[in-house]
This record gives sequence, structure tokens and C-alpha cells, in this order.
Amino acid sequence: MPPATRRGNGQVRAALEPTSRLILRGGLASLRPLFGSDTHPRPGRPYTTSGRIHTLAGISLVPRNSPCLCGSGKKYKRCCLDRERELPRKCDALEELVGLGSMFPLLRPDCPEFDAWAATRQTDDVTRELIEEGGALLPEVERERIARAHAQEFPDVWRSLVGDLGDQAAAEQAAVIGAIVAALAEADGVDPTALALIERASEELGDDPAETLALALDPTDLWSIAEATAAGDAVAEIPDALDDDAYEVLWTAALEAEAARLWSQPHERRLARLVERLRKQLPFAASATASAVLTEACAAYASDENVRTRLAALLLADSLGALRQAQTLAAVAA
Repeated sequence: MPPATRRGNGQVRAALEPTSRLILRGGLASLRPLFGSDTHPRPGRPYTTSGRIHTLAGISLVPRNSPCLCGSGKKYKRCCLDRERELPRKCDALEELVGLGSMFPLLRPDCPEFDAWAATRQTDDVTRELIEEGGALLPEVERERIARAHAQEFPDVWRSLVGDLGDQAAAEQAAVIGAIVAALAEADGVDPTALALIERASEELGDDPAETLALALDPTDLWSIAEATAAGDAVAEIPDALDDDAYEVLWTAALEAEAARLWSQPHERRLARLVERLRKQLPFAASATASAVLTEACAAYASDENVRTRLAALLLADSLGALRQAQTLAAVAA
């Protein structure tokens, strides 16, 4: 039986499983598998970030022996034919580079000035002017961090992307643009379905601030697709023959251990920002009870390290639903 159906974590959590939560709020539906069907980093990258795979070579409308349309005076086959063949590969690489900020939330800007600006700019219409406005708020050191972070963590994948695009500077610029777009796309409120659940289950949730916050936050705003993969590998080691109670104990322990192993100061800063952003949005109209429970949960997060630790593990558990969804999209596209 797969982990999603074996998890317990209380009746409240069972009422809204991670996969359904992510489908309702978007989650990783817009995030594409970068690493291929097994989601592990590898230079080959057979899939584009849209999940499509190229199986046919492009067909040119220009005869091979005709003069090249670029005006060089050479035959097309000796001039721009190879460039045309390279175009799909360049486009795929550019799409993946721009998508890094969505799949790897720690690539998104870590800058108070940018956060304050982005809080007032959440919109579905992300224009070039908006990207440039946000980019101007980032210090040079932060732009460099975003541009180089993925290369440091996955050097082989980065070299492959840069090689396909053919321009290191353009690759870095695409990563920064994608990080800004992903930051602007972060939800600026609690999903209505999750908010309704918190409202209905306020008595049960009142004693568990980490559970309350985990329902209100999007796990893909904290954990990356690579980290979700590592968590999935960890729980896959648990023997499936165990009874439900024993399985749940080991499942919870495995995710807590994996969250502790993956945890870093950037994770800590990002989670604190997510909770603080939620706190500033309170109270929610027509949800007085849920708002009160969330207010108490935010206060508990600020004062209790155990709440912070458990919240990180719960969100990592929820990221498994997003990972399964991304894997399903890749399988369907194949």
C-alpha cells in the first residue's frame, strides 16, 4: 500500500490528503519534471520542462541547396540549417532554466525589500516591466546567488543546460527571471478549501499549531522537487508488510529524519517568511474561527522550536503529493 494511503497523522489531515490539496490549489501542477522520468538529476534531461519529448526532427521549408535566407550568400545547408536544428534544444533549455525557480523555492529572492514589494504585486499577469521592477530591487550579490545556486547543487545538469542554450550569461539571466516570476506566483492567501477545513476542525487543530500551519501553507514554497524525491526514497525503504500503526510510526520518523538532514539556514529563513506573510494576512473575512486558530498557530511558531521542527517535517510529507503529481504528468507526457 503506498505511503499516501498509509499515513495517519490524525483525522483532520486525512480529510485533506496532500495530493488533493495540491490539485485544488495548483501545487506542482505548473512545475515540470526537470530530471526525467525518475526525477533524479542527470545531464541527459530527456524531457522538456513542459513534459513534452522531441521524437521527430524539425522539417525545414527551405530547400537544402537554396541560398540561405539570412543573406550570407551561402547555401542553406552550409549556413543556418544546423542552427535551425539547434532551436528546439535551445528553447527546451531556456524553458527549463526559467522553470527552476518554481521547482526549487530556495532559488527565489531572499531579500526583505523584494518581499515587501512582491506582497503588493501578486498577479496572474507577470509582465516584462514587472520582472524588471522586481529585479531592480535585488542586490547584485543576491542576483549572483540565484544565478549560481543551481550550478553549485547540480553541476552536471547546469552544464547540460548551458551547453544546450549556448550562453552562460543568458542561462544565469533566465534563472534569475524565473526566480522572480516564481516569487510573484506564490499564493497570497490560504486556499479556500483548506481555510474551510480549518474553520470546521478548529477544536481539533487548536492543540496542534504545526498541523494548522501545514494546512495553510503550500509545501512547494519550502521544499524542492529534488528534496521531495529524497523524502520519497526514504519512505520507500519502509517494509510495506508492516501493520498500519507500525508503518505510520516509521513513516513519520523517516520524514522527520529526512527533514532534519535537509534543513538549512535558507530553509529556516524561508519558512519564517512564509509564516510571517500568513500572519500579516490575518484575519480572513468570513472565517473568524479559522483566523483565530491561525493567529495562535503563528504565535506558537514564533515561540516554540518544536512547532517549527514539526511544521518543516509535515510540509516535507505534503511535498510527496506534489512529487507524485509531477511524476504522473511526466508519465502521461511520455
